[in-house]
Amino acid sequence: MTDASATFTSALSESTKSAASTGWLVLLGVVGVALLVLFVAAVVSIVRSRRLTSQGKIVWIIGVLIFQFFGPLAWFLVGRKNSPQLYRSSPA
Repeated sequence: MTDASATFTSALSESTKSAASTGWLVLLGVVGVALLVLFVAAVVSIVRSRRLTSQGKIVWIIGVLIFQFFGPLAWFLVGRKNSPQLYRSSPA
């Protein structure tokens, strides 16, 4: 009976570890998909921006590619609003 309870405890411990690692994998997958969506949304937003010059778009896209988390955040927090010398001058 002791061997059976030891085997059960061992199996329970392994299944708990497996469930925990599966939970981390799911979390990692969700975070990865969120980062991908943020990246794609930033690139689409940059390309569709009418305020940016062609050079400005290239600079922003390179920045988003290099800094895959902070680049899109910077675009959505700062870049969409203003970035001198990268934007077209508004017609007066």
